[in-house]
Amino acid sequence: MILYLEVEVYTREFKARLLLAAEAALKGFTVFLLSRQETLNLLNQNKLLPGIYHLKDANCSKFNIEFYKKLKSLGCLITTQDEEAGIMYDDYYEFIKRRFSSSESLNYIEKFFCFGRRDFEVLNKKFEKKIFYRTGSPRFDLCSQNFYEKKSSFLKKKNLRNFILISSSIQYPISFRSLASQYDIRINPDSEKEEFLLYKEKNFFQKFRQNLEQIPFFIKLIIYLSENLIGHDIVVRPHPNEDIETWNKLLKRTKSTNIKIIKDETLSEFINFSECLIQSGCTSAIEAFVNKKKVISFVPTIYEDNFDSEFVNSLGIKASKNEEVLNLIRDNFKHTYKIEKNEFDYRIDLIIDKKLSFENIVDHFCKINFNKDIKNYNSFNKLETYALFINYFRKIKKILNKRQIIKFTKFPDFKHEFIKKDLADFQRFDSKFKNVSFKILTNKILKVYSIG
Repeated sequence: MILYLEVEVYTREFKARLLLAAEAALKGFTVFLLSRQETLNLLNQNKLLPGIYHLKDANCSKFNIEFYKKLKSLGCLITTQDEEAGIMYDDYYEFIKRRFSSSESLNYIEKFFCFGRRDFEVLNKKFEKKIFYRTGSPRFDLCSQNFYEKKSSFLKKKNLRNFILISSSIQYPISFRSLASQYDIRINPDSEKEEFLLYKEKNFFQKFRQNLEQIPFFIKLIIYLSENLIGHDIVVRPHPNEDIETWNKLLKRTKSTNIKIIKDETLSEFINFSECLIQSGCTSAIEAFVNKKKVISFVPTIYEDNFDSEFVNSLGIKASKNEEVLNLIRDNFKHTYKIEKNEFDYRIDLIIDKKLSFENIVDHFCKINFNKDIKNYNSFNKLETYALFINYFRKIKKILNKRQIIKFTKFPDFKHEFIKKDLADFQRFDSKFKNVSFKILTNKILKVYSIG
């Protein structure tokens, strides 16, 4: 059977999706990881084969509804796990209001995989559909130290000393997208009712204001730590939507050589090898909590209209001044703080019935009744021949357009060495993954399969 795994934000989702793909391959699936745009290209060329299509969300925009209809008309069965999750929201109903302006998208979905008991219970109560399942998220499976190499090897490869990790979530004002583009993506007047547009618009500008006000505090903190933590590097990890060049310009005036702005690899890997994490209202605190890493929640300003930071900030020691942050690091976190573990367990499932999240989700894939006979579609030749043609065409286009400006995208081209490294991490966790291989069909389509 064919399984398609959609990837939107590479650094956030790819490794977790690849883990799903590797497990599914061992269970008999032929798996393709691809972007939404690549799927649309395949659909338009009539080259997409029927299979299970795993979405990265369940967005209700008109564009997405039409996309779901196309997949269904082809014979695909749709599953999803919303990568936005809503874990950070204190009121999950508020997240639903922002995320699901209607429930129409749920009519096309066979299975909706939940992060924990909270979203499972609320979604069931709100929509009364038997499509919701508690599985947890593979993103948090990857927080386990059993997936990674030795710290010394990692630091050598990255040319780093012991480092403090600062995970940024100041995405709106320093996004690689323009304000107009961000607004259009989040508040599309052609997609939703007026009442939902007004709500999402208020939410957008509220977060934009808060993010903008945080920038000078974080710039001063980064420079202060770089000047006072001798023998350490300060690694700034931008949000997937943030532009690295903007960060370079914001920190241009500092003479410090120990500030590194790094956006590659997965966030959980950097958390694993860091001395501690500094964050503010970021899901990185959740990954650090799972990883049993020390967390400082930098909260220089308290916003009365904040709605999605209190939970993640409670997972660390709160500090509002640069000196407080420095002292916490130097004192090796001698202060104690209360972690809301009950609330954590309510929002996030880590192990269910002695299985990790990626195993739970693949088990659900295996239970889906799929009746299409793939032999009627000339096996995989149709798709792979098309992929070879597209790959050749894109290489020629790239050669002819030598002056093209390559900007950061949320989905960079697949790189053989990075995928090979990720699979090696999986093999470190479980030797069964030695029987998994891959093939890059195009720069945005990856095939994963079993060789056992």
